[in-house]
Amino acid sequence: MARLPKILLMAGLALLSGSGLAHADDVKLGNLVIRQAWSRATIPSVDTGAVYLEIDNGGPAADRLVGVSTPAAAMAHLHTTEMQGNMASMKAMDGLDIPAGGKVVLRPQQSHVMLMGLTAPLKKGSSFPLTLEFEKAGKVDVNVPVESAGALGPDGN
Repeated sequence: MARLPKILLMAGLALLSGSGLAHADDVKLGNLVIRQAWSRATIPSVDTGAVYLEIDNGGPAADRLVGVSTPAAAMAHLHTTEMQGNMASMKAMDGLDIPAGGKVVLRPQQSHVMLMGLTAPLKKGSSFPLTLEFEKAGKVDVNVPVESAGALGPDGN
C-alpha cells in the first residue's frame, strides 16, 4: 500500500515534466515561451557555432522569428540544414514561422541559429546572451549555456 502514493507521485511528476508549464530557465514573451536554449563548445581554430532551442506559442495568433543577435559573435543568422543527395548544406532563412498553438524546435542537423565570427571560443560550462526578435511579440534575451562539443541536447548528451 505504501508504494501506491509513491507511484502516483512519480506519475504526476512525469505528466508535469511533459506539460506546457514554464520552468525556471524558460523565458516568456507574451504568448511565446523559449525553452532549452543551448550551444556546443567550439575549438579556437573554428569561429562558428550554433544555438538550438524550442519556441512554444500558446497564443491564438502565429508569430515569426525575424532576427537573432549576440555579443558572442559578429553575426547570427537563422539557418536550416538541407540534404542534397548524400551531402548536407546550410541555407540561410529570412525568418521562422511560429504557428498559433504550436511549437518550433531548433536542433542539430535541422534549423538552428548560426553564429559566425565568434569573439571567443565557446567553452563548456559557460554561457552567453542571445537576443531573439519576433515580428509581433518583440525582442527578448535568453541565456545560452554551452554544452560539450559532441552534445546532442541541452542536457549535454
